[in-house]
Amino acid sequence: MLTRVGVPEDYSVRVRSLRGCLELTQTQLARRIGVSFATVNRWENGQSKPTRLAWQQILHLEAEIATFEDGGGRVAGPAETHERATMVQAALQERLALLLGLSPAVIYSFEVRGKPTFVSDNIKRVLGYEPHDYLENPDFLRQRIHPDDVARVETEISRTFGSGVNALEYRCRRLNGSIVSGILR
Repeated sequence: MLTRVGVPEDYSVRVRSLRGCLELTQTQLARRIGVSFATVNRWENGQSKPTRLAWQQILHLEAEIATFEDGGGRVAGPAETHERATMVQAALQERLALLLGLSPAVIYSFEVRGKPTFVSDNIKRVLGYEPHDYLENPDFLRQRIHPDDVARVETEISRTFGSGVNALEYRCRRLNGSIVSGILR
């Protein structure tokens, strides 16, 4: 499960501190984050809260400061660096989940022996199944590929592990029983 990064209550102090560490004006910080000067001003004055996407950008800049020791800014201690790195990682995971969810495809992966390792959340929207349905069943994909396509798909998947690249079209059964065409890459 992905961790959602919320905007903390001390956001205005953190934004002001970040700007000071980077020695940027409000206008310059706004450009780096992709917002207006007025938005940064409202954040620093506590009049409005950054969106999660903007907060992710702020966390990214904070992480740069924490890892760039000779950049002229303050250097964070190990505990603070770890905490920020964890927050940045969570923000990146949230962003990746958002991007994958916007894709019209179900993105999944599995080990060579067939054990599922990942599936995007839009498996629910596209096929009707929950992510855990795929992740907890090594035969999930095989059981849902159209019977006329199974042998061809298994042959092509074995070739993929040899060459590293492949794309093939197959039919797959949705939870409601209807059939949809998919492309395995």
